[in-house]
Amino acid sequence: MKKSGVVPSLEILKSAIEQIETSVVITDKDGIIEYVNPFFSETTGFQEQEVIGTTPWLFASVAHPRAVYKDLWKTVRAGKTWNGELQNKRKDGTLIWEKVSISPVKDEDGDLTHFIALAQEIHKKKEAVLELERSERLLNDVEKVHKTGGWEYDIETGVSYWTDGLYELHGFDKNTIEDHISAGLSCIEEGDRKLIEDAFYEALMTAEGYDLTLRFEDRNGVKKWCRFKTKPLFDENGKFSKLVGTVIDLSDQVEKEKELKEITTRLEYALLGSQAGMWDWNIKSGEVIVNERWAEMVGYTLDELSPLNIETWKNLTHPEDLKKAVIELEKCFSGENIIYETNLRMKHKDGHWVWINDRGAIFERDENGDVLRMAGTHIDISEAMRQRQKLEESERRYRVLFEKSSDANLLEKEGVIIDCNQAAVTLLGYDAIEEVIGLSIEQISPALYNGRSAEVFLLENQAIAKEKGHHRFEWARIRKDGTEFPVEIMLTNLDDEEYRDTRHVVWRDLSLRKKAEAALIKSNEERGLLLGEIHHRVKNNLAIISGLMQLQVMNSEHKHELKLLNSSINRINSIADIHEQLYQSDNFSSISLSDNIRKQVKSLSNMYSVENGINIEVKLDLGEVFVNINQALPVGLLINEILNNSYKYAFNGVKEGEIYIRLHDDSDRIYLHIGDNGTGIHFSESEKNESLGQTLINTFIKQLDADAEITVDDGVSYHISFMKSSKKGSLANSNIS
Repeated sequence: MKKSGVVPSLEILKSAIEQIETSVVITDKDGIIEYVNPFFSETTGFQEQEVIGTTPWLFASVAHPRAVYKDLWKTVRAGKTWNGELQNKRKDGTLIWEKVSISPVKDEDGDLTHFIALAQEIHKKKEAVLELERSERLLNDVEKVHKTGGWEYDIETGVSYWTDGLYELHGFDKNTIEDHISAGLSCIEEGDRKLIEDAFYEALMTAEGYDLTLRFEDRNGVKKWCRFKTKPLFDENGKFSKLVGTVIDLSDQVEKEKELKEITTRLEYALLGSQAGMWDWNIKSGEVIVNERWAEMVGYTLDELSPLNIETWKNLTHPEDLKKAVIELEKCFSGENIIYETNLRMKHKDGHWVWINDRGAIFERDENGDVLRMAGTHIDISEAMRQRQKLEESERRYRVLFEKSSDANLLEKEGVIIDCNQAAVTLLGYDAIEEVIGLSIEQISPALYNGRSAEVFLLENQAIAKEKGHHRFEWARIRKDGTEFPVEIMLTNLDDEEYRDTRHVVWRDLSLRKKAEAALIKSNEERGLLLGEIHHRVKNNLAIISGLMQLQVMNSEHKHELKLLNSSINRINSIADIHEQLYQSDNFSSISLSDNIRKQVKSLSNMYSVENGINIEVKLDLGEVFVNINQALPVGLLINEILNNSYKYAFNGVKEGEIYIRLHDDSDRIYLHIGDNGTGIHFSESEKNESLGQTLINTFIKQLDADAEITVDDGVSYHISFMKSSKKGSLANSNIS
């Protein structure tokens, strides 16, 4: 049976490729060469076995920018054919121009499998074309590139000739200009026109050239700065025959000079304002140009450092920092980093080290990519480094305190422990820090505390700490073995950017304190019971004494003796009232003076209304005033004596009367006003000598260290004020005598 025609077709194709006078290269999709035809070997000198398994980079030259090859690969990998001219390299190193067409090859599924390149040698043709293009470019494009025009003036004929560039520079149509000199002068600004006119005619007379830069405006109204340069030409006999000249548009250069001057000025002020030193390093020569500030930072003048080169910088730089700087420079040279930057120490003229921020960039490379020049700045950061070192030392001390503290210290973020010290590990009953880090606060807290869940309680207290900056409160923790114990917690919000939403936490075990508090509470309760019982018994004993004295009153027939006994009974009852108040009080440090006054008024009113038969009205204006236990007895007895005097002596011979008592206080003092509208106090000679009541009043006023004023207008009135006492103990007052 006859075979299919497919195989013969492939054989014919292969035969044709091997005979064609075109280089054929086939690669896989990754660019690995799988086939080259004989003409390729004939053209390049590379044999088939030398290139199979390699890539086209073997015979590629460096004549083309990288962008050409990037565009080539981008095109063919996109499934398109790339056409162009490439200068490739023969095996012997010589270069050859080829017209190249590279096409992708796809399988029946449309997937890219190979690339096929066809190359035709065009070396001689290309060299000729390039030479012609170079000539044309020099002749035709130089004027456009440099915005230049040329002219020629024949001395004998007076005929002028302008180049195309000069017509374009003026904005004229070359076919419409007849008088070139007038046309040219019309574009010179009026103020400069006479200068060029005089210079031109002088050149004709003297056969000398001129060079002027003048203001210019073309026919389109575009203002420019132009340079007018002229040179005389002489024939073979030495005769002045022609004037030739050029007109160059310097507008861009003038603008750039202005811009450069402005940039330079801004840079100078920026460097001055930032106190920065400037450096410019020529890598090939090693020369370094710096400004005064650069030298000033290390204590020198520019003259002292001259001649300055890269070795000067190396010698001034700390050896340890120099190593780091060289590494950073190499990264910049290789293209890994665009900016070179490092902090280094440089030795000051007086011997100390200055911290410098050294920063720069490459701004010039050669055609091979090698670095030619770098420029940058030096900024003195010594103060910043000192502050940084202080901060680092502070952080080191904090770390030591954190780790060595006997209290549990930890860092908590979003409810999770991210760091802790050994004290926290021990407190929780774990063996290692790693076991504690990563635990959530909820894991080591009771599910409920004061009726709130652990999550809610934590969020509430975190919110308080965030608002105030810190917060102290009590909670409970659960050890590894499940036991619960009370803790005092101090939360402190950290403001540092690195620790945003993080809190420093201190735990203090309250177990012993809670036990001590419970014991103290129990002790206070027992003490309260004991004091209450004492006051109760004192009151009962006083009641017994009062009762015995009342029996004595019943058996006595002497009027004076009865008065003395009744006065003593009143005093004893006054003391008993105070002990009764203390017995009934929740605390034993103070009593209500207003309550005491009401009791005494009630008792005395009952007694004297029966004894004297006088209707006495007592008006009370009492604030809620409390007195220390040390002042309670003297002030109570003082009130008792004053009231007794009023009842006994103020209303002799009358049927009714009035007693008023006012009591109030402020933050420091107590004010007491007791008075009556009676007839005043009139003692007999015997009563004056035996006026025990008045003696006691004076004694109690002294005990209280009180200010007292007594008036006898329309009755007797006592105005008394004394400081509130904060003394504790059983002694009433240091003024007791």
